[in-house]
Parts: sequence; C-alpha cells; structure tokens
Amino acid sequence: MSLEIKYQKYKDTLKRDKHGFIEYERCDSLLFTGLVGTVPGINVDIMAAYEPVSKTWRRRPIENSCYPVGSKSTISRDMFVGLAWYCWKHDRKDIADEIVKYALSHWMIMGEASSLKDKIGRCFLGFGLLGTFARISGKYRWLWWLPVDMPKAPVMEGYQAHLQVLHRLLRHKITGKDPSKDKMLQAQAARQPENPLFNAAIGNKDKALEVLSNTKYWPEDRLPTAKDRHEPWLPMRDKGSDWEPSNGNHVHSGGDFLFCYGLLNGDI
Repeated sequence: MSLEIKYQKYKDTLKRDKHGFIEYERCDSLLFTGLVGTVPGINVDIMAAYEPVSKTWRRRPIENSCYPVGSKSTISRDMFVGLAWYCWKHDRKDIADEIVKYALSHWMIMGEASSLKDKIGRCFLGFGLLGTFARISGKYRWLWWLPVDMPKAPVMEGYQAHLQVLHRLLRHKITGKDPSKDKMLQAQAARQPENPLFNAAIGNKDKALEVLSNTKYWPEDRLPTAKDRHEPWLPMRDKGSDWEPSNGNHVHSGGDFLFCYGLLNGDI
C-alpha cells in the first residue's frame, strides 16, 4: 500500500470526538488537535476549547474539563504550540490577536493552576510564543523580533524536543526561512534519527518516509493501537520503551502519521 493511500485511510478513520478533537482522553488534546487540524480535510471546531467569558483556552473541549482532576492547570505552553500551528494554517488572525491581547494584559499567565508555582511554571506563555502569535496576527510588529529560543538554548530531549522542533519549524514557515539550515533542527534529527517529524523538519524526506512506512508503528489496514506501540503520538517521545508495544487495547488517533505525512507531501 502506498503512503498516499494510507494517508487517505487514516483521514477516513481518524479517531475524534464530536468537535473533531483527537487524543481527547488526554489533557494535552489541544496540542495534538491543533496540529492535525492543519491537515486538509480534517475539520476541527477549535473554539470548543475556548471559554468566551474568561477569554481563556483549555486543554480540551470545555465540557470535558481535566482541571483540577487530571491536570494541575487549565492550560499550558504546550497547548499553545498546537494552537499556533492551527492559527497559522487557517489564517486565524483573530485568535492570535486575542491571545496576544490577553497575554499582554495578564503578565502572560494564560490560565489557572492548583498552586502559584504551577501557575507560573505551566500557564506562562513565554516570550517566544508571544512573538509567534504576534506574527500570525499581523499586528504588534514590536514583538516580532522575539526569538523562539534564547541564545545558546540547549538541545532538548523527550517531549520538550518535540515542542522545540514544532515551534522552530512553525516560525520558519511564518518567516519563509529555510528550516534545513537550522542547526537546532539538524541537531534534533541527528539525536533522534528515527523521528519522522525531526527528519521532515530539515527536509530529510527519504528517511522520514521510510519511518512512516514502518507498519509496526503505523499499520496499513487500521489505526495503530497500544499493542503496536505504547505512545499515541510517537514523534513526541525519544525512541525507547514508548515506541514498544504495551498492554491494553487503546486505539490511537493516527494523527501523528497525518501531520508528519502532511508536512512531507506539501499539504502543510
């Protein structure tokens, strides 16, 4: 089966809730839904995670809250990375504008948390994302200079590496710069040579396609399950136990394949 056929099959069988959200059992659903929502043909009601009275965003649709049970905060920086991708792809300048306004008027604290420590540690938007949303909005040019990372930022590992690559790649798409020349992206691809997202980010298309073709992780005739690999969104984890099968019958969304292949075939 060609990857293009599998791409369409995964679109047709993508595991979602009534709002189009994926990984909706998890408290980082907005991150993954924002990413898969950039794939043509995948319709998402992204505003289902928006609370209009407080003008704040939640980790997943409002009626399916995971705070305070499930998470120590209503939102986190991670979620805004996925939301930024969605805003960029769908030209949602209105959402980006509202986020910048809220951040500037709330010291960049974007939600509530169970403690002051968690409020600062989890809900603080950060200067890099503030600059990214400012660019997407088309306004606040005085914030556009804010870099994604501080100078000499470390090469992150694990889920933080996933966020680092996503944010840097998005900024390159916004600015029109060539991501293949980004030394941080090159370092991540070298550190995790089996990660399809990291390879796609630097234009290493053949290697990325090779990994996506591996039916151990992305079967051809069905969505992947925990019996194929433990992690629902594989590019988020360094290769190790999360890439191995685990007990249970959990069916993964398949959104990780769709997002990575969408980057490779030019849909995103």
